[in-house]
Amino acid sequence: MASSKVWATELSATEMANVAVVDAFHKNMSDPAQNLDKAGRLKETCAQDIIWGVANGQKLYGLPAVMDWYTNFFKSGGSAGLRTLQYEYSERFAKGPVVEYGLHFVIPPGGPKPAPTNVHCVVHIVKDGKIMERYDYGVR
Repeated sequence: MASSKVWATELSATEMANVAVVDAFHKNMSDPAQNLDKAGRLKETCAQDIIWGVANGQKLYGLPAVMDWYTNFFKSGGSAGLRTLQYEYSERFAKGPVVEYGLHFVIPPGGPKPAPTNVHCVVHIVKDGKIMERYDYGVR
């Protein structure tokens, strides 16, 4: 995840707070620790009744479904360990929803980091300090 951004205009206090929620989500999901605590910590940034659109067009409804999806995603590393995620966004807009464009790296247990070809556009709708909706679009 890119840590410094250049904004075309000043963000309002609400927009800055929304960006902070999304940044906290990324920090949690990018945690390289080989445990599934990060799935449980989704409660810190996501609403209980979240709508979650994954890159293949599937929609998940409710935090338990999202937590289960991520648990299975990380476990897909098999007996070698858990997969990890890294985000590197090159663009971000925060007028209303927080929209990000950039790379998602799905790293197998023990690495290596894959080639930078997994490009996504992600839309986060944040309300009252929680992600209410998140839509992930793979860009090909």
